[in-house]
Amino acid sequence: VPSPPVYGACSNSSGYSVLMRVKYRWTPAQVERMGRLIEENPDMDVIIAVNQATPALASISQEEANAVEELRQKFHGHVITYDDNDLIAEFPTIVNAKPGFGKITASRWARNYHDECNFVVLKKYQEMVGRQWKGCGVWVVEQDVEYTGKFSEFFYKYTGRADMIGYRHFTHNFSDMIHGVRCSTLAFRSKFVIENRAHGYEEHLSYFSRALLKTFSSEMHEGRHCHSEIGSPTMALVNGFSYQNFDRVDVDVENYSYKAKLGDWRQMKNHVKALRSSGRKLLVHPCKY
Repeated sequence: VPSPPVYGACSNSSGYSVLMRVKYRWTPAQVERMGRLIEENPDMDVIIAVNQATPALASISQEEANAVEELRQKFHGHVITYDDNDLIAEFPTIVNAKPGFGKITASRWARNYHDECNFVVLKKYQEMVGRQWKGCGVWVVEQDVEYTGKFSEFFYKYTGRADMIGYRHFTHNFSDMIHGVRCSTLAFRSKFVIENRAHGYEEHLSYFSRALLKTFSSEMHEGRHCHSEIGSPTMALVNGFSYQNFDRVDVDVENYSYKAKLGDWRQMKNHVKALRSSGRKLLVHPCKY
């Protein structure tokens, strides 16, 4: 099947696709969340994007291979796998950007350059189904994000409000943004870092319009790469696209952050259970259980 364009004209302002990025080892609760996303969005494209080990860095264990195959069987037609090699094949200039922070184990670039990951996954999905992904935008969900209501209700509430939607947008001196300084190309800094200022946000759950993703594609194919928590909002806003934060009423403000008040996964699990029991519908992160 010929690969259709990754981006095209938008025909449905209320529609969207969903892309959930996951890494092995996912938990039973996270697998249940994958199923909820698919079940709650029956008319939308829901993609489970598995970041696998890059062969040059680590071999894929039989255990991981079996786990991925189980996902494929359980969520037939929804699972796409990708690794660093896929990113480099699509964006050769990404090698000019330094890998992400922490110990390099299974991937160098896929761990921090998520706009590139999203592009590759959407392109692979289109090649698999033989058509464009649905809707006017994509919701990107990290595997440790939870919503204590229905994700579909949250998506419908916010889809189309802005070209990019997330949480805790801020501007800061780029020279103090260590992730951006380390994880960016000269091409990105030359165009987007203006008077040493750049944008940032928390990317655990994000919405990107089709038009914005098309612009991201052009920028990245021209060699502009940056850690996505800085690169995404900076490319969007400098290019004149709109951004909006989630309303605080929809977020468990103390427990939706890398510095969540409840740091222990057992506490977080009980907290989420209590929120559901009380009927409160909030975004929570990180849910490592």
